[in-house]
Amino acid sequence: MPVITEGMNLGDLLKYEAPNLYSRDQVTVASGQNLALGAVVGIVAATGKVKALDPAATDGSQTAAGVLLEPVDATAGDRDDGILLTRHAIVADHALVWPAGITNAEKAAAINLLPNNYGRLEQMGLMPEKPVRFRSIAVEEKNGVLTLLPTLPVGAPGTVGKRGKRALRTFTIPHIPHDDVVLPEEVQGVRAFGSESEVQTIAQVMAEHLQTMRNKHAITLEHLRMGALKGVILDADGSTLYDLYQEFGITPKVVNFNLGNANTDVKKKCLDIKRHLEDNLKGERMTGIHCLVSEEFFDALTSHPKVEKAYERWQDGAALRSDMRAGFTFAGITFEEYRGQAVDADGNTRRFIAAGEGHCFPLGTVDTFATYFAPADFNETANTLGRPLYAKQEPRKFDRGTDLHTQSNPLPMCHRPGVLVKVTAA
Repeated sequence: MPVITEGMNLGDLLKYEAPNLYSRDQVTVASGQNLALGAVVGIVAATGKVKALDPAATDGSQTAAGVLLEPVDATAGDRDDGILLTRHAIVADHALVWPAGITNAEKAAAINLLPNNYGRLEQMGLMPEKPVRFRSIAVEEKNGVLTLLPTLPVGAPGTVGKRGKRALRTFTIPHIPHDDVVLPEEVQGVRAFGSESEVQTIAQVMAEHLQTMRNKHAITLEHLRMGALKGVILDADGSTLYDLYQEFGITPKVVNFNLGNANTDVKKKCLDIKRHLEDNLKGERMTGIHCLVSEEFFDALTSHPKVEKAYERWQDGAALRSDMRAGFTFAGITFEEYRGQAVDADGNTRRFIAAGEGHCFPLGTVDTFATYFAPADFNETANTLGRPLYAKQEPRKFDRGTDLHTQSNPLPMCHRPGVLVKVTAA
């Protein structure tokens, strides 16, 4: 009997996406193309239309912008019904469709450019990227505000200081390298998928390794950024890299909601946090206050007698809102359950927010938060502006595999630690 081969479907490609179609964009696919499900594409800068990724192009399509979630036949003309996966999602590497003739290095570069697939803080855009040319930054504190100063070459004139009580600290930007290897054994005897050649299968395995490495950098960056939101930036093993409170002599603000007491005035607690943030913005502005909390805190808050009815009304109206990611707002503060966690090198699961706790911070500020990226320690990147992630590959001796190297040099920073508020349930 004839053999029937099932084609690729969406379930083979897409493994995770954010709720309410947040990960997707509707795009126009440029005419003259017949793109498959899983095609890696770029966007032409002049027209905003989508084309298959072309590393040799100069029109914008040389930069990977996302992955198509359904096949689009635009042979006869533009199609404006393309669905592009662009952010906060996980896809299966083997289901990606690359342009013919793409090299391993070009594929590695494309994966490097695809959006991060993990991170609530990345999704919120709270800590914008600020590339720097050096491996350290100097931060000055005056009246509770931290101001970035440039790190200058030896012999250059220094910045001119002003009179007043201030403190200056230099922060070395963490260096986070990660290496892996692709061995011939990983493809030896493995059936090529569909009509792929052996070379393409090796490239596919390499892409899978690179994506896994990139995922590890993404969760590491989320961990560092959460530390900056707490005012204490932690390393992967839980040790302290930088304690911003201790560095600049700022007393951390902690508000105990005492949610185990039915008579606690929760609204007053929220107003105290708002007033504290307003007093410590030091000339900054904000559009709102967000609070990422543990599941234990969220459950205790939403079941508290002074909050329960408001939460029930919020749930009744939830179906009418187009965006469920906003969280539950009470007394001017939006509370969102955050369950970020990762496994450290010893196999221990590390929660980014401890049980029964939460962390409040302002939204809509101009320069309260940032993530500084230093350049890689490569010859060609010396004194260049840093990028979020670097990836390289090199053949092993006698072509017995390929060594992969990735690195990131990030330092998330809160310039106003006084606006960070820790909340506890009890």
